[in-house]
Amino acid sequence: MFSSFFILAASFAAVVSANPLRVVTARDATCQPNFQGAAVGISTADGFYEPSDAPHLFAWRVEQNGQWPTEYIIKDIKSLDVLTLAPGGSTFLFAQNGSAHPSQSFAIACQTCDPNASSGPDRDVATKCTIKPHGKPDFCLTSAGINHIISEPCTGANNQFFNFAV
Repeated sequence: MFSSFFILAASFAAVVSANPLRVVTARDATCQPNFQGAAVGISTADGFYEPSDAPHLFAWRVEQNGQWPTEYIIKDIKSLDVLTLAPGGSTFLFAQNGSAHPSQSFAIACQTCDPNASSGPDRDVATKCTIKPHGKPDFCLTSAGINHIISEPCTGANNQFFNFAV
């Protein structure tokens, strides 16, 4: 009896040590938003981002690019120009849609996502989101003042979190 209990306990200990439990924290829990074609506003603590000719704040289309893993294309709703990582990799510009050119794709992960994005209006549908340039998992879009976005190493600073509203 004792030897079978010992063997069972040793087997259990071996399984547990081979598969340690991972505690999922709120920081780890993320979601990928689906804006369902709705026009969205993008904001940080600095305020809303908008194209210079935008008559209103909900001036963006954030669309999944159809690739795996899921990334997004961020478009000016009026001109359909696309947010593009500029040569050099630290600043952004708007360019014509380059048919999913890697410099126009961004990974977006949020702490909260509302599955009913199109049911708006005037509410956050994705909050505390990081936006990372394609192929640069350690870099985040960073607010450097209203309508000024740069790419910097991710630090978790407040100016690296964005909210999306409809």
